[in-house]
Amino acid sequence: MNRKWMPITAGILDIIYGAFGILYGPEVFVFASLFSSESIHSIYWYQITGAVAFIAGILSIIGGIHSIRIKRRSLALSGSICILFITGIFVVEFTPIPIALRSIPGIAAIIILIFTILSRKQFEK
Repeated sequence: MNRKWMPITAGILDIIYGAFGILYGPEVFVFASLFSSESIHSIYWYQITGAVAFIAGILSIIGGIHSIRIKRRSLALSGSICILFITGIFVVEFTPIPIALRSIPGIAAIIILIFTILSRKQFEK
């Protein structure tokens, strides 16, 4: 059975989530410094999560490109793992939204990771 759709789907979703991490990370980093009226520890927390989201976004885009090309499984797998960091930040940061809605990106990230793991044979060819 032809399963080339799994790495390609995982790669496209990696790129989408990675772009969101690249756009969201610097925003959190900058706005935490400028507009936060909370304690200094929470400002550092927002800056760290913004930097992690930005770096994870870059790595997930690189992994998504390698997943679409079906080359370098290690980079494709690391890109899929970085999506878990980005979605984990969303679960923590968006507290006014109900947990059922915040967990949807996390479920999609787990599905992306499963697609990348199950498409191991396509990367070996």
